[in-house]
Amino acid sequence: MLLHRHTLCPNGHLVTIQKDLNTFAISAIEKYASFFTTTDRLSASGAVTTAPDITFEWLGTPFGQAKLECRSRGRLVLRDALVLGRDAKLDQGELRVLARDLAGEQVLEQPSEEWPSLLRELVSYPERPLLVGALWADIPLDELEKLTTLNLLLSAVYLQHLGEFPPQRS
Repeated sequence: MLLHRHTLCPNGHLVTIQKDLNTFAISAIEKYASFFTTTDRLSASGAVTTAPDITFEWLGTPFGQAKLECRSRGRLVLRDALVLGRDAKLDQGELRVLARDLAGEQVLEQPSEEWPSLLRELVSYPERPLLVGALWADIPLDELEKLTTLNLLLSAVYLQHLGEFPPQRS
């Protein structure tokens, strides 16, 4: 399954990737599946095992929308929203909440007059499934790498639990 990710970086650039979730190792997906301990298995929280200073909270709905917040030493460093396309109205609502939340945060290194248009662009991509969000300026490089993999792995587990992405076989 191809996941489209657009991330607003502190320098104001949008980084776009398409990730084939089938390329993840089974063990990596299984490791993060263990964090989904709620009854419906759509929400998760915990610390990244290889970077215990990074904690996350993933809140998913059964309708195909989820949000992710990551913190490093208690400070917000990543905020994402995932929408699957099951319900366009709910997807747009989730993306509007993300834009509103980001509008109130100091994400960019240098505040820009382009900030409102960057937010509009960030939440207007038509691809589904779509993962969009923002990274904060003061993330060490080693943590950045872990965060950009974490959001993809959590997305893969969530998609599996919704039956959108087939579980990998051993």
